Amino acid sequence: MLATLDFLVLQTLAHWLDVDCHIDVARRNGHRFMLVLAMDLDQAQPHARQVQQAIGDCLWVNCPNAPLEHSINASQALQVLGSNHLGVIYNAHSEFNASAFSALAGTIEAGGIMVLLTPELPQWVDVCDQQLLAYGQSEQGCKSWFKQWWIDQWYQHDAVCLYSPQPNMPNNALEQLISQPVGTAIIADAKLKPSVGQQQIIDRLVAAHDLQAPMIYCLNAPRGRGKSSCLGWVINAIDTLPTLLPMIVTAPSKRALASMQKTAAPAQVEFWALDALLLQLPAAAMLIIDEAAAVPISQLARLATHYKLLVLSSTQDGYEGSGQGYRLKLPRLLDQLNLATTDLSLVEPMRWRQHDPLEALIAGSFLCQQKSHCQTATPLTPTMLDYHQVSAQQLTQQPMLLQQVYALLMLSHYQTSPQDLRNLLDHATNQLHVWSYEHTVVGVTWLSQEGGFDDELAHQVELGQRRLQGHLLAQILAQQAGFGEAARLTSWRIQRIAVAPNLQHQGVGSVMLDHISLLARQQGIDYLGASFSADAQLVDFWANNDYHAVWLGLTADAATGLNSIQFMLPLSHPAQILFASLRSHLCGYLQFTQSDWFQHLCNLPWFLAMHETLAELPQLSSAHKARLLKLLAHGNSNIHAGMYILAPLLASSDMQHLLTKGPQQSKKVYQQQVRGLALQSVS
Repeated sequence: MLATLDFLVLQTLAHWLDVDCHIDVARRNGHRFMLVLAMDLDQAQPHARQVQQAIGDCLWVNCPNAPLEHSINASQALQVLGSNHLGVIYNAHSEFNASAFSALAGTIEAGGIMVLLTPELPQWVDVCDQQLLAYGQSEQGCKSWFKQWWIDQWYQHDAVCLYSPQPNMPNNALEQLISQPVGTAIIADAKLKPSVGQQQIIDRLVAAHDLQAPMIYCLNAPRGRGKSSCLGWVINAIDTLPTLLPMIVTAPSKRALASMQKTAAPAQVEFWALDALLLQLPAAAMLIIDEAAAVPISQLARLATHYKLLVLSSTQDGYEGSGQGYRLKLPRLLDQLNLATTDLSLVEPMRWRQHDPLEALIAGSFLCQQKSHCQTATPLTPTMLDYHQVSAQQLTQQPMLLQQVYALLMLSHYQTSPQDLRNLLDHATNQLHVWSYEHTVVGVTWLSQEGGFDDELAHQVELGQRRLQGHLLAQILAQQAGFGEAARLTSWRIQRIAVAPNLQHQGVGSVMLDHISLLARQQGIDYLGASFSADAQLVDFWANNDYHAVWLGLTADAATGLNSIQFMLPLSHPAQILFASLRSHLCGYLQFTQSDWFQHLCNLPWFLAMHETLAELPQLSSAHKARLLKLLAHGNSNIHAGMYILAPLLASSDMQHLLTKGPQQSKKVYQQQVRGLALQSVS
């Protein structure tokens, strides 16, 4: 049965015969569906246990009293990708992560059930759960427009069954309903033998193993298509072939390889944990990387250059964590490495039936497959564009607007996940600025207000003692660069800026940034900024719009293999002073580290140009250097920012050598060593 929030308020939902019919149809057709138990948690748990008793194989999420071996927290969802369950029971009373929920739904087999435990739905929209608190909403008067949006979508899908026990119902009524066997429409031996598409891939990979010709096979398909099972059959087939080298498998989690091991049997899957594999690089006739989109691009590149026969298996939906980063960045990287690739794909669903209602619900309501359809060929000038700022409430109540906005935002970022939709609609400091032409969205800027901390809180952030979610740029400049002023000043961080593809390179993005700058000045904002992976085109875009680099991260982004970089546009006088200090600080930092930490960037045009510009700046003042050295000695934040100040103060080259981490040295011991040297210098 389907119901909207209005029906719930009027108490007209869930007549028993409607629920009976709904479950009966789903079970007979082998469809997966979502059973919503919107009631007190103590009241819901016995009904959830009836589901467990009826179907047996259930994974419990965020349920502290569940059996330990069948229970996880939502944060562990990626660890079970690739595994199969007949049911998932998700407790959403205190938190709801859309990305985790979507990923876990993908583990449910045909005829299975996603059970969602929530408070009564009107209350669930207003309850202040963990996400709303993290998004900066207060406990009093909070509101989840994301939940409101999602509930409103339920009536459009036949995957949702809202269950409300009726008087005089037997205690095990729900168990009796769900115990109905899945209908004969489900192919009984679907799990026992490969489909035609799977068999073609099995034959292809077995032949490749036999020939041992260098090749990277990219097996990409929507989830539920049986990629892991297919690779298990490959292992089973190769196990009977004579070979001198083993066939090895790696994945972000061994727990997700259950379906691969089932089809590989009686052969054993030789699993290597990713960190051990990268450290030892054992010889292999073929390396399979399952859920490859969850592996950092830089690590994939290292493995691709070492193993001549490689299979990268990944889900197109992006639930593993890197999403479009894997899809967009990896082919470019492999091309740069001059490595031959072959694309493989599976189309027919194996884990569930085609046109599955639950999959349609998730894809539709979380906008997972939204695409921009802006096709205007008219040359546009700034005066032709309509500008307006829109609220989360407006987006929720205008589905077409939300779909257009979100489609553009997905284009602008390689790491869009279902939880981003919740962030967009629920974060307290989000602002969405929209430009349109004839009622079609052509440009979007998503920004968040950051900083504005009092002196004490800013100092704690600077020392690494506090970290507040949602203040990314302000905290990077305070903790990593060591300038707490960045957290005291108010800033707008531009999270994403997107322009319709056919209107790019026409100055539309620059017009949008100019307007944001004007609004920020009017509202007394100290500075604007952005933090992103240092792609050459993005660096040029921000530099051409008068933003300048103020920091460069040491570690590469997991999805892109690129270092993060922070840009800033100062607006107020205090921000201009901070900006000048940060630029001088960045100059000294890069001069000390470029031959080591940033050696891989030294020949890139944007890095050379940035370094040349910074070299013309005056050195950081003695007072600032003394403060950064003291922070290095006594703080808990980044130790690398002040090393260029510490090195000249050390008495000998042997002492300076201690600033380099030893190969067997733990990170903790190394940090203590550097802080000890700094403490000697300031004492």
